[in-house]
Amino acid sequence: MAPGLALLSLEPRALLLSAVKPAEEGPGLVVRVSNPTGAACEAELRLGFPFERAEAVRLDETPCSDLVTQQGDTLRFAVPAHALRSVQIV
Repeated sequence: MAPGLALLSLEPRALLLSAVKPAEEGPGLVVRVSNPTGAACEAELRLGFPFERAEAVRLDETPCSDLVTQQGDTLRFAVPAHALRSVQIV
């Protein structure tokens, strides 16, 4: 990781990074993003480390059908109003 580069960066500011933890099973880590507002937001999560893939998971960390797109080092995914979304990064 380059000096001065953030490990994780989340936009927009209305969203909260609520957890970053090792995956319960298998490789990677799980990032949880909370939206405390009354409006849906698109999360932009920029990663300051190399990774192969990312997928949406439920709270029990099983895969789900929520869309996560990747462009370079940035992941994008919807976070509905008053909701929590989890992404497993490998």
